[in-house]
Amino acid sequence: MGDQRILKTVLTVIKAGVAIGLIGAIGYRFANRNSENAKPVLRVCAWSNYLPDEVLEEFQSRTGIKVELSLVSSNEELFAKLKAGATGFDVIQPSDYMSRQMIRLGMLREIDHAQLKNLGNLADDSRNPVWDPDLKYTIPFSWGTTGLVINTNKISLAPGEIPGWGMLFETPDPKHTSLLDDMREVFSAMLIWKGLTPNVRDSLQLAGAQDNLRKIREKILMFTSEPRQYLARSELNIAHAYSMDAIQASEIRPEFKFFIPREGAVRWADNFAIPISARHVAEAYQFLDFTLDARIASQLALKGRFSTPNQAAWQLLPDSERTNPVLYPPKETLARLHYLEDLGDALVVMNRMWAELKI
Repeated sequence: MGDQRILKTVLTVIKAGVAIGLIGAIGYRFANRNSENAKPVLRVCAWSNYLPDEVLEEFQSRTGIKVELSLVSSNEELFAKLKAGATGFDVIQPSDYMSRQMIRLGMLREIDHAQLKNLGNLADDSRNPVWDPDLKYTIPFSWGTTGLVINTNKISLAPGEIPGWGMLFETPDPKHTSLLDDMREVFSAMLIWKGLTPNVRDSLQLAGAQDNLRKIREKILMFTSEPRQYLARSELNIAHAYSMDAIQASEIRPEFKFFIPREGAVRWADNFAIPISARHVAEAYQFLDFTLDARIASQLALKGRFSTPNQAAWQLLPDSERTNPVLYPPKETLARLHYLEDLGDALVVMNRMWAELKI
């Protein structure tokens, strides 16, 4: 009897072990299958107000890929993140000159155009930008201009008058004026006002611009790259601003008008790129192609109030958008605009001057 009990106990233990093993094996297979089927999280680093939640949710609904969005407020911040070893980003959004700098430093992957079926939606004049000929490393997302937003109820202008940068730098309304919190834009405005190119590399000319900026530092209320809220509250009457912010401000307060200063200004372009350290490249291509879709691109342009380089998307916009001279300036205005270039070693000098100016 004792031997039979022992035998039964041994058999029971063996059966239990086999059962547990089978359950474990099945569980492992299902876990593996779920792991294989699980979509990765796509990490995107972009400017604010560009990628609304509803668009990201539609991308996830279409593809099953969730987007984790990180925001930056300047190209220099984006560059610093990547140089400091922030290797988790799959898609980034450098502007024109920063794209060129990142290409020069080998920070971006070459774009496989065969992966982007919607690439043909881009306008012809967007396909060969000076910072990335033939779009080898970047995909155009938006463009716009930089100029002055002026409260015409507070600042008098003659009919048809186009103000110059002196309206900002010799402000008639101290402490109700703002500068962009953007190093390249601020130096560019001063250099253009003084009759120079915004892409000056000479250290003496840059020092002269810094001295002039120091003189007006105490006259301005703030540095801000998002002046809309301050304009709406009448805290600002003159703002150095991007065209997209100017449009949104004028929709809240029609007395705010946007001007490209008569001396000229900056034309900017923001692009998508895949960093060399991206971990989810296939998913990054899906995201880029999604944003090139005509309907999605037009939705993004309407929501963000920026100018689109996507011709198919532009055709879907209402006439009020397509004919808006703030969004799509006439040729004579475009002729006064400058793209920013990669300054190379001169950028180190400008960075130091900017830090001194902001103290």
